[in-house]
Amino acid sequence: MILWDAASGEIAHGPLRGHTHPILSVAFSPDGTRLAAGADNGRLIVWDVATGERAGDTTNPGTDNSLAALAYSPDGQVLAGGSRDGTVALWDAATLEPLGESLAGHTGPVTSLAFSPSGRRLASGSRDTTIIIWNATTWQPVRAPLTGHSNWVLGLAFSPDGRWLATASRDTMLRLWDTNTGQPVGQPFAAHTDWATGVAFAPDGRMVVSGGWDGTVRTWTVALDTWAERACAITNRELNPIEVERYFGESEYTPACRWMIAPREMSYPNCKKPLPIISYKNFYF
Repeated sequence: MILWDAASGEIAHGPLRGHTHPILSVAFSPDGTRLAAGADNGRLIVWDVATGERAGDTTNPGTDNSLAALAYSPDGQVLAGGSRDGTVALWDAATLEPLGESLAGHTGPVTSLAFSPSGRRLASGSRDTTIIIWNATTWQPVRAPLTGHSNWVLGLAFSPDGRWLATASRDTMLRLWDTNTGQPVGQPFAAHTDWATGVAFAPDGRMVVSGGWDGTVRTWTVALDTWAERACAITNRELNPIEVERYFGESEYTPACRWMIAPREMSYPNCKKPLPIISYKNFYF
């Protein structure tokens, strides 16, 4: 392991030694004082970032226990590790003592992990092509696994407000999910020409960046108001219900196009003539 100074680009510490097998996953603690690294043999080592000294060492339980994913909870109290046996191990981040039994739910190796910004949920992605969202208090699944990808789920990221979950897959696609309903938001993004391996939200939540085995990094606008504006500009009309369902899923949709007032007539029994009343028609200009 080598620890780099992000400002200067110089080596801050390292090589940090201890692992004897390939390192598959790394994660900083939220306060930046600890760096955890998981290896192919299930070994987990934590280093003190300031000194470069080893601060903890443990082994993921089980026989098929390589650690392909690591994630700290936002409060820094829990460290989660995704295992080849399809489980998620949980440790006390300070002591590296196990926090009960590993979470079981996937039928393939766990390849990605992400805590929500509030710390109330943990998402796990797997080679079984599904995503499970766990309640981080009870450690039970919030709902049935999310399905839609056709290959390994390699990257996960919650939006800053925790409402959306972005996923990247070996099927080359990105997907956006509503974490309240578990439903996909719109259609998948045809992100890359090879595996989509990583995904992250911008701090304001309006953009997603993805990386792939095709050697590219791409950015995607995911702000729903921007999507609506673009749709209106392209079609010169409001979206119809089928289009709203297709592109916005369960998300609330606010009409984007401007409106014009057009008269129509309605008869009233006490009036001698039909009176014009106000109705609204979709209009773009």
